[in-house]
Amino acid sequence: MMRYLLLLIVSFFLFISCDDNEEQDVPVYGVFNYMYLNQLGGGQLCMNVLPLEEIDSLDIFISKRNFVDTIIQFKLGKSDIENSAYDALINACNANLRLDGDYKPSRLPTGSSSHYYFINEHDSVKVTNRYLLSELLKIENTVRKEIRKEE
Repeated sequence: MMRYLLLLIVSFFLFISCDDNEEQDVPVYGVFNYMYLNQLGGGQLCMNVLPLEEIDSLDIFISKRNFVDTIIQFKLGKSDIENSAYDALINACNANLRLDGDYKPSRLPTGSSSHYYFINEHDSVKVTNRYLLSELLKIENTVRKEIRKEE
């Protein structure tokens, strides 16, 4: 009985003394020049989205599509995409929206995966904010529709 009590006390102190190795919840903000999408697998797409706030548009530059290096460049006006998606991109570039969050991609081999990054001269930050990811997906879908129109 005494042995179990001693084991329980030692376990309790071990439990409370364990250091939590998780990072502090420090919000990730920053001023960024553009957003980069690297969509791997089926429907591959690598593109840069540069916000042009002075004319309320986005400059789209696609460097790879369906496993072929390419050069496609065009502009999307604010009216071409949903307002919430445009505003989310602008807010993320201007440090008004967190880039980090709790999104973790599946580790299962699904055939494709999308990775969004915000980039400036010194840094590249991967987006894990679920809200921001859903808004950026709207921009990606609009870009894909625009490309299909041009074919």
